[in-house]
Amino acid sequence: MDTLAGSIPGMPPQFGRRIGFIKAPLTEVAERVVAWHEALGLGPMRVDVEGGLVESATMLLPLGSAPVIRDLLVGTRGGEWTACFDANPSGGDPGGVLSVVGDRHGAATLRVSALPFQGDPGAIEDWPGGYLLSYSWPGREGPPRSIAVIEGEYSSSRYHYEAWGPVQSWEEPEHYTARRKRDRLTPALIEKYCRALGIDVFDLDFYCGPSVFIERTRFSSDWKTRRLQL
Repeated sequence: MDTLAGSIPGMPPQFGRRIGFIKAPLTEVAERVVAWHEALGLGPMRVDVEGGLVESATMLLPLGSAPVIRDLLVGTRGGEWTACFDANPSGGDPGGVLSVVGDRHGAATLRVSALPFQGDPGAIEDWPGGYLLSYSWPGREGPPRSIAVIEGEYSSSRYHYEAWGPVQSWEEPEHYTARRKRDRLTPALIEKYCRALGIDVFDLDFYCGPSVFIERTRFSSDWKTRRLQL
């Protein structure tokens, strides 16, 4: 099964490796992201785009990290979820947006990481593969529900499996006892779980737009201090 990484025209193969989702309309999420960055003094620039992911993804190029940070928020089919992409060169790092804009405002969030294992179709040479799904819900008091299988760069064995947080009603826990660790969380299972939540995670047409591109620059070295004061 194809994942989103490597399937987006004009983008490097690792782009789309990590995707974040916030269960809120695009307009609401965009307003909160801009307000967050304005409060940090980062001078965000916002550009609204009529198209979806295919039409707007190249606005994130070139991929890179600080001092210039770029985010792309994409409306999805049905409008229930907003997808969060960014220019992180490792393939995405949506954790900050999900935490600040999603969790703090009482919205459900989902983080998906999917990159084929070495030797599998779609794998990127010298990039260890792995799959992760992490779901957070309004009112959560403990850890989010997370399931992950990652390749051997991070483990003494070839594959490493972990799961934590309360099992959700849409899960199929029988998969987690598969003899081969790599079979305990597969792209097909991630796709099934996401569909139970109303997300067609690996379908490009799901990311139909509109989109909002946000760019900001960390102008000074005291941005961490301002963040702590919020």
